[in-house]
Amino acid sequence: MDDLTESIADNYDRLAEAYARQLFHELERKPLDRQLLEAFAAETAGRGEVCDMGCGPGQVARYLRDLGAAVFGLDLSPQMVVQAQKLNPDIPFREGNMLALDMGDGVLAGIAAFYAIVNIPLECLQLAFEEMARVLKPGGVLLMAFHVGDEVIRPPELWEVPIAINFFFFQPAVIRTLLENAGFDIEKVVEREPYGPDVEHPSRRAYVFARKPTMKAMAMAPVGSHEGAFFVRKAVFEDGKQIVDCLRAAFAQYRVQYTPKAWADTVLDSDRIGERLNTMCVLVAVSAGKVIGTIGCGVSGTQGHLRGMAVSPENQGSGTAAALLEAAEKELRDRGCTHVTLDTTEPLNRAMRFYQKHGFTPSGRVSDFFGMNLYEYKKSL
Repeated sequence: MDDLTESIADNYDRLAEAYARQLFHELERKPLDRQLLEAFAAETAGRGEVCDMGCGPGQVARYLRDLGAAVFGLDLSPQMVVQAQKLNPDIPFREGNMLALDMGDGVLAGIAAFYAIVNIPLECLQLAFEEMARVLKPGGVLLMAFHVGDEVIRPPELWEVPIAINFFFFQPAVIRTLLENAGFDIEKVVEREPYGPDVEHPSRRAYVFARKPTMKAMAMAPVGSHEGAFFVRKAVFEDGKQIVDCLRAAFAQYRVQYTPKAWADTVLDSDRIGERLNTMCVLVAVSAGKVIGTIGCGVSGTQGHLRGMAVSPENQGSGTAAALLEAAEKELRDRGCTHVTLDTTEPLNRAMRFYQKHGFTPSGRVSDFFGMNLYEYKKSL
C-alpha cells in the first residue's frame, strides 16, 4: 500500500463498526438509489459477476443479491470486510484496491461503485477508472455515485470516532470526462438533492451509468502489471510528460539521422506538447496508468492530418499502433473529414510500410523538414 491507500484503510478500520450500524440499512430511505440499483441488476442479469466496489458493510451488495445478482464485495479496509461478511454471510467479500485491482481483464459484467471515490483525490481518479474499465467485459456496466461539488472536507470525527481523512466532492462534467478518457461511453447522468440530514450528509448527489464499449483495443503482449489490456482515449494535459517520454523513447534509435531542429520538432518538450494539446486532438494508448503510445490529429475543412505517431519500444508490434490509427481516423470521420494526410521522414521505413499496409499511398509531395526530406502520404476516409 502507498500512503494514500494505507491512510484510507486505517481510517475505515476504525470506523467499521460505527459505519455498519449507521449505514447498513440506509437504502430503505433512498428510493432513487434503489431504483437505479434495480436497473443495474436488470442490465447485468445473466451476464456474469458484478462487484460492489468500495462495499463498506455491504448494503449495496445485499440489495443486489436480493435482486438475484451474482455479486461480491470489495473494500480496502480489512475490518470493513469483516463487518460486511458478518452482516451478509451468503455474499463473498474480499479486500482490494481499486487503484490496482487484483482481477483479470474483462471478467466482470458490472461494477456498482457507490461513493467508492469519495476519498480518492482527483489526480488518482483516471487510474481508478482505467482499472474499472480494464476488468469489465466489453459491454459491461458501471453505476457510480458521488457527492457533487468542488469542496474537500476533513471532519475530525464520524459517529464519535476520530478520523483523519479527506472527503472529495466532484463536478459531474469532470467525472464524465475522466470516464470517457478511460474508454467508457456515458449513458446517463442523474442528479438529486439530499434526502435530509436524518438520512444522509446534506450534499447534492450524482449517479453515472457508463458502459465499456463492445469493441475495445486489446494489446497482444504483456504490458505493465497486467497482461493484455490497453485503452485508447483522448489525452489530457496531465499526460504531457508521459507523451514526451513516449515520443523520445520511440524515436531514440533514429536520433543520429535527424537534424537537431527536426529532432526537437518531433519529440517535443514541455512547452511544445502544451501547444500540441491546445491545437490538435491528441490520443494516447494507456496500460496500467502508463502512456504506451500516442498520435495527434488536426482538421482543416474536410481534410484531416495526422502527426506524432509513436509507440514505446517495448510495445511495438503489439497492435497498439493499429489501434491508435483506427481511433484517430474515426475521430477525423466524426469531425466530417473525407481525406487524411500524414508526413514521415526517410529514416522511418518501418512506419512507411505500416501506413501503406493501412491504406495510405504516397502523394508524391516531398517537402523540407529542417534539412530533411518529408514524404506525404494520403488516404480517403
